[in-house]
Amino acid sequence: MTAPVPLEISLLGPVEVRVAGTLVPLAGQQIRTLVAVLALRTGEPVPMWRLIEALWTGEPPARARNQVQVYVSRIRKALLHAGCPDQVLRTRGEAYLLDLDRDRVDALRFTRLTTLAEERVAGGASDSVAGLLREALALWRSDPFADVTSGALRADAAALEDARCAARERWFDLELARGGHRFLVAQLRSAVAERPLHDGFRRRLMLALAGCGRHAEALDTYREGRRILHDELGLDPGTELQQLAQSILRGVVPGSELMPVPPLAAPRDPPAPAAVCSLPPAVAGFVGRALAKNVLRAGLGRSGSPPGMALVTGPGGIGKSTLGIRVAHELRDRYPDGQLFIDLLGSRAEPMAPREALGHLLRGFGVTGAVLPDDITERLMLYRSIAVERRVLIVLDDAAHEQQVRPLLPGAGGSAVLVTSRSRLVGLDDAIRVELGVLDRVESLRLLGNIAGEHRLVVQPAAADRIAALCGDHPLAVRIAAARLAERPHLRPERLADELSDERARLDALRAGDLEVRATLAVGYGGLDPAGRRAVRLLSLADLPHFPAWAAACVLDLPLVEAERLVETIVDTRLLEPVLDEPGGEVRYRFHELVRVFGRERAAIEEPATGRVEALQRCLAGYRTATERADAMLAAGILGVRRQPAELPPVPPVWIDAVRLDPAAWFTRELPALVALVRQAVATGEVRLAGALAAGMATFLETRNLYDHWVDTHTRVLSAARTANLRPIILAMLRNLGELHAIRDETAAAICCFTEALALARETGERAYEVASLAGLGYLHRLTGRYPLSIEAFTTAAAAARRDGNRNGGIFAEQGVGAVWFEQGRLAEAAVRFTDCAHHSRVAGYRAGEAQALRGLGLVHLVRGEPARAAMLFRRARRISAALGDQLVEAYATQLLGDAYARSGRYGRAESLLRSADRVFARFGSRFGRAMVLVSLARARIGRRRLVPARVLLEQAGPIWGRLGMPYWGGQAFDLLAEVCRRTGDAVGADRAVRQAQLLRYGGITADAAD
Repeated sequence: MTAPVPLEISLLGPVEVRVAGTLVPLAGQQIRTLVAVLALRTGEPVPMWRLIEALWTGEPPARARNQVQVYVSRIRKALLHAGCPDQVLRTRGEAYLLDLDRDRVDALRFTRLTTLAEERVAGGASDSVAGLLREALALWRSDPFADVTSGALRADAAALEDARCAARERWFDLELARGGHRFLVAQLRSAVAERPLHDGFRRRLMLALAGCGRHAEALDTYREGRRILHDELGLDPGTELQQLAQSILRGVVPGSELMPVPPLAAPRDPPAPAAVCSLPPAVAGFVGRALAKNVLRAGLGRSGSPPGMALVTGPGGIGKSTLGIRVAHELRDRYPDGQLFIDLLGSRAEPMAPREALGHLLRGFGVTGAVLPDDITERLMLYRSIAVERRVLIVLDDAAHEQQVRPLLPGAGGSAVLVTSRSRLVGLDDAIRVELGVLDRVESLRLLGNIAGEHRLVVQPAAADRIAALCGDHPLAVRIAAARLAERPHLRPERLADELSDERARLDALRAGDLEVRATLAVGYGGLDPAGRRAVRLLSLADLPHFPAWAAACVLDLPLVEAERLVETIVDTRLLEPVLDEPGGEVRYRFHELVRVFGRERAAIEEPATGRVEALQRCLAGYRTATERADAMLAAGILGVRRQPAELPPVPPVWIDAVRLDPAAWFTRELPALVALVRQAVATGEVRLAGALAAGMATFLETRNLYDHWVDTHTRVLSAARTANLRPIILAMLRNLGELHAIRDETAAAICCFTEALALARETGERAYEVASLAGLGYLHRLTGRYPLSIEAFTTAAAAARRDGNRNGGIFAEQGVGAVWFEQGRLAEAAVRFTDCAHHSRVAGYRAGEAQALRGLGLVHLVRGEPARAAMLFRRARRISAALGDQLVEAYATQLLGDAYARSGRYGRAESLLRSADRVFARFGSRFGRAMVLVSLARARIGRRRLVPARVLLEQAGPIWGRLGMPYWGGQAFDLLAEVCRRTGDAVGADRAVRQAQLLRYGGITADAAD
């Protein structure tokens, strides 16, 4: 049913909703993201889990479902107020459906028009194709979802861009075939500028130029492409480009007959194969996994572009391949061009290489013999060019990692991919995910309802869900809970859920007749020797999601070899589950939640209270020791804090070696355990240990931009430390939270934290924290244009650092002074200061400081009009930040490098770098970084004499700087805007921009004034 009033949704640019031509306000990033996700799947129920995944990166908030409901309610109210009926956005169980004609969503209309065009070409009726493509391409305003940063939409955006690229190529071919060479030159130049590495656009531009008699320009276009390919990728142009250039050199100008309309350009021209099915037979008698099947069918069975992708993960032998093959057979009729199956051998020592896998796929398409390329790049291009024309279901079984899978994904078209893997493949964030465990929650509820009676659960669905959750979706536990409800019709589900909520009584509640979870677990427990039983008791006490053998050695106060023997014995009884830690090759172990409850119950009975406390303290102390050693080896901070030596638990040498070998890798492996232990230490009153763990994690959390964990650990510890009046811990948490607020552009909160930390550091004589707090205040005062306060803070910090022997802190403060001088226009003095700081950073091994100094020195050269020298320095800074793993700081260097390229006329490379940086800034919510990108992109547009788009970008950047209250960078943006206005003859706009710059520099500017 279509909406009775004209509702239009635009996604090919900023997300917009219009009712009867009137723009409906969409307040907030989350609202726009929700509209985009629903609109892309117009007419389909979009499950709640998918919406939550799209709205929040990483772990969603506790009330994510309620928040989604609030957003849906706001959308409905906005539509109703604009004159659109409420029923356009419908509720379907645990899903929402946008009930709208798909043609009223520009992205879906674009897909329909391009699909229709391709169908007409395939049917030999190509007369109206150009008109269809023109209509489709005219729908584009700018990048898809231009004002939305959700990672869940990145794949959709990329697929739409690829489809647009294919449509443009088709349209160019049609116009070239009709002799429209002169007409196309300008448009092809624009296409090449947008995608300088795209051989297809460059080849067509050469043909258009040659067809106009402009042979020299055609050859210049070829040479430019060859240079870019060599500089950026170390590759040579493809065979077709080289042959075309040779033809033009010989004076043989290709005519339109060399550009046939039906096939799009591809590295080879293979024959069209018949449909093929290489799926293994489906397993007979398949039962269960109903929700998993439905999710996979919904994700893989939808029609149109972009290609659907589903990922099935779980332990070995859990049924990933069985489920995948079953669903693939059920969907065969939806993919009439074939179903291809490849075992990627990811569980073996040597997984299948992407080149070999591409060969299998191409042979499945009928590409064999000499037509099959040897080079992996050519195979990839050929594979995607074939896949875009077909509807094929590709099953990639037993994938090892994302790098193995990504080259095997179609770029556009109506195909779909189903991947199974033991690894979670978190990098494939655009895939529909199914994680197989003991039971799916819906299957748990169905089992509960089948035994207890569905009518019992319908009236209390929340209680039923709590029961399943508290049973850990364990089949036996769910069955027992259901039996208890069945044998007692008067027992309300809510009452049973309350019983199960008490961890101490949960196993008592999970007993019915001759079924008992405790008894089942006791069989394995009783089969252990006394040392094994003690290990179960003590290891269950720590809230570790999983742990390595060395952690067991700490908890049990045993040598590593003996601890490993014990945990492997427990694994044999199925009370512990081994987990292979792929990055480090380390085996880890985890308890099912009911086993953990059982172990804690036995500990309360069999272990004295002092023994339980000491076991947890040994665990915390072991992780504290490792954390502080790893933190010291990262050598990225400016604190130089002299920590009190921890009382070492029995630390195995292999553990110390692992930390020394790669501290960042160690942090990555142990991060879930560290976060859980901080929470548990706070809850159990071990605030000092919690503070030591949180402080030891801070440098890693900063360099890896893990802000959620940073906030969670530090705010918990700070609150507990204030209650206990533990001033050293309060000081550490305040300083680190100040750093976090500064990174996130939360200036006022950062100043409050640093100010309080500075006062406390001076009271307690903690000079390292005094230096860090002063440096933080100096940085914030500089950004907000308070230069005298900034100089005073940095100078005081540098003097204190020198007295304390804190080299890193001194370097950071000295660089802060140089940055102030730079913004004041004292370029010579700033250059000397940055040069000295870079030298001292290298001597001290302070890599982050060296990268910062190189960026500062590069900015000096940029302002002096020396972009080539600046670019060299920015590249060096970028390499250092990449080596440190600090993605956000690396993105700042990338943005500056793009700006240098824009100033030197390398516009294509500049825009590529700037968009790359912008993706990182969007992911981390850096308004500062995104504003920098907007100004740099505007500079590139100005260089290309595209003044109107440049003005749009600058008008977006200006208000951001105004809200941030940063006069130096904001003033530059408004100055540039004034220049653009003057060059376009808008004197009024130029005057307004000048006034805005003056307000920001001299009087402060509000968000309203900036707008």
